[in-house]
Amino acid sequence: WLKQCYELNPELFDTRVLLGNAARRLGKLEEAREYLNAALAKDKEDHAAWRGLAVLSLLEGDSTKGLELAKQAYDLYPDGTYVRDTCIIALCENGKTEEADAMSAELEEIQGFLGEDLQAYLDGTCTLQDYYMGD
Repeated sequence: WLKQCYELNPELFDTRVLLGNAARRLGKLEEAREYLNAALAKDKEDHAAWRGLAVLSLLEGDSTKGLELAKQAYDLYPDGTYVRDTCIIALCENGKTEEADAMSAELEEIQGFLGEDLQAYLDGTCTLQDYYMGD
């Protein structure tokens, strides 16, 4: 139904991000990148698209670029859905545990808790692939 929504009105850039995230979870990383880049072509300040591209970079093993893109999303809208989570994970993937711990504490203060999946990643019981591509 998301694809139908997009086909009916391709100007809905939020739909592009949702389709990109769905494609990523199905392992279709290039298709995901196409949707996310299309969202950015429409709005260069789409924090969700920058976050989505950060996730793709992390999954492809480019943790430096993943962190750069995650910070871009954070700078645009730190309260965006999963933006802080992705920054925390990108910091961890780059060995910046002190910064990740500080941001985790910030997130926990804001939300009152850390999400179960993020906590599992931080505890080492959930892999990067499971976090971003698992069911």
